[in-house]
Amino acid sequence: MKEKLFGKTLPQLKEVVTQMELQGFVARQIADWLYQKKVTSIGQMTNLSLKIRDRLSERFEFGLCEPLKVQASVDGTKKYLYPAKEDKFIETAYIPDQN
Repeated sequence: MKEKLFGKTLPQLKEVVTQMELQGFVARQIADWLYQKKVTSIGQMTNLSLKIRDRLSERFEFGLCEPLKVQASVDGTKKYLYPAKEDKFIETAYIPDQN
């Protein structure tokens, strides 16, 4: 199983790029894509060379996933079901403000 890229801190990303023998600034570029530009795949990190994106994709998965199921209520509340490890699931809810 590939390691998840999303969720890593900047120091952890610096460690990743050091291990991959990439230049240090690449860690900041990755962090910017993950947490500022909010992309959903390594392939979307277009200021990284295709070679770097391919190398990252060999070792890492992005780390975010779409919900398996979404249930919406008439009041705007939504329940989401996400996959977790080993046939486990996480359920979460969005409850809108009722101002």
